[in-house]
Amino acid sequence: DANFAINGNAVSVVPAVTGQLVALDAVGQQIAKGNHAFTAPLRSVEPAKSTAWAQKLNITELVASFTTNHPCCAPRVTNIHKAADTINNTIIEPGQTFSLNDALGERTLAKGYTTAPQIGADLSYEDSVGGGVSQLSTTLYNAVFFGCYQDVTHTVHALYISRYPLGREATLNYPSIDNKFRNDSGSGILVKTFYSGTSITVALFGNKEGRTCRA
Repeated sequence: DANFAINGNAVSVVPAVTGQLVALDAVGQQIAKGNHAFTAPLRSVEPAKSTAWAQKLNITELVASFTTNHPCCAPRVTNIHKAADTINNTIIEPGQTFSLNDALGERTLAKGYTTAPQIGADLSYEDSVGGGVSQLSTTLYNAVFFGCYQDVTHTVHALYISRYPLGREATLNYPSIDNKFRNDSGSGILVKTFYSGTSITVALFGNKEGRTCRA
């Protein structure tokens, strides 16, 4: 498929390539006949996402990015990184609405999430599988805010958390509390995530189209 290459704040299209696929049915028939040496036929396969598709998205520059910090090594960091890896390289086309819950799905042990504290119904912390992913949600929300994209729905935490900016944070709970935004620009959005042991960054690449937003 066509892809995108990031060079600093600039983006370029990596062209699609026509692939060659082994005709496995024909190979299986030869094996079933007991043949050990034979020619495996190939067929051309066109990419699902063409170069023209990527170029039409007009993803050319860094629109916005945001970073939040956290202490290292806690179980919640595993969940933040797992969720960040899941949404990395997501493409949101013009007019599309992105749902973080839809992208991540239910956070489960089988998916690689772990048990970590989250805010419970009585406002005390309780262990929950996937606890901590709200930090990714808040980081994404702030990138969306400064990217000038349309907020569809978000919910603040029930408690103030000092590592987040006052009034600009978004909790997450599956499936009841989501973080959604709409790409109301005329260009696509490429979501990139970067993290260290003590921070998480969400960067949105697209086209500013002359828009700027400030707090």
